[in-house]
Amino acid sequence: MAYGFKTGGRSKGSTNKITKEFQEALEEFMYNAMKEMPQLFDKLKPKEKIDYFIKLSPYITPKKQERYNIGEEIPDQPIFIENTMVVSDSKYKEMQENGRIDEDGNLIDI
Repeated sequence: MAYGFKTGGRSKGSTNKITKEFQEALEEFMYNAMKEMPQLFDKLKPKEKIDYFIKLSPYITPKKQERYNIGEEIPDQPIFIENTMVVSDSKYKEMQENGRIDEDGNLIDI
């Protein structure tokens, strides 16, 4: 046993011969396939063309994300919600009639 020291095999960071050969073969295959795509696309039916476009579009256009500019003011968000309670419709109407809830639906402390 080497006790934490590497004593044989490939050196750290060297490429695996089979992986490199596979990667080169795959690159050549993809390069040849890309040259054939326009002719194959012309042979597709209209529905197949739409499906093809839909499947490729995530690789062409980035997904939209909500972003804020540095100088843009971010609206205040409440950290805590206070005075929250769940009541039935009939109990809510009763509380409104008794003046326990204002017109915005907020609970009024008496």
